[in-house]
Amino acid sequence: MQGRSKLCAKLTSTFLRKWWFVIGIGVCLIVLGAVIAATFSCLVRLVIDSRIVLQPGSQTYGWWAKPPVEPVIRIYVYNMTNADEFLNNGSKPILDELGPYVYLEDWEKVDIEVNDNNTLSFNQRKVYRFNEELSAGAEDDVVVVPNIPMLSATSQSKHAARFLRLAMASIMDILKIKPFVEVSVGQLLWGYEDPLLKLAKDVVPKEQKLPYEEFGLMYGKNGTSNDRVTMFSGAGDITR
Repeated sequence: MQGRSKLCAKLTSTFLRKWWFVIGIGVCLIVLGAVIAATFSCLVRLVIDSRIVLQPGSQTYGWWAKPPVEPVIRIYVYNMTNADEFLNNGSKPILDELGPYVYLEDWEKVDIEVNDNNTLSFNQRKVYRFNEELSAGAEDDVVVVPNIPMLSATSQSKHAARFLRLAMASIMDILKIKPFVEVSVGQLLWGYEDPLLKLAKDVVPKEQKLPYEEFGLMYGKNGTSNDRVTMFSGAGDITR
């Protein structure tokens, strides 16, 4: 009986030692897994951060400087087909929708400078290329549209003194300026010479240069912007 008790005690002791050994191994594996997970997470973060930082020569920098995409812009123009009847007889305006006129955009950052304070300075260039295949018309399609410069000038002068309004009306009559103009789609978008702007250019002193010399819905947007932009590159602090 005593020998049986010793055997049971020995077996119990052996079992407990194995059990504690298994528990110890499990705890070590858990700790090791946690360390590996934390280290791996930090490593992944470092790799991602190094990829995101805008550094000359990196793939991200190349994509940022010249995005590998080609945005598409579709423009519709409403042609006034009965402008004379509308002005003379008060007829209901009849509009003819033309388009789409499709343009592909090329984006590129030019004159890039890498500054010492982890910033980049650049000018943005946007070039619009007319795509004849995707378009339902040509840039030289002629349309009749509202004379926006005239309407703007009239709206601005409605609260002016009476003699100024009379002077404005006389100028428009002398220059034969009408509420509607006949221009091509290309001129409407990218610019055409307007009598009022031309007059303002001749009257305004040279040191007070007008912001534009022609009128167009997208005048001055096709090409390199004069605005200088400075932004953080992410070096040193990826959150900036």
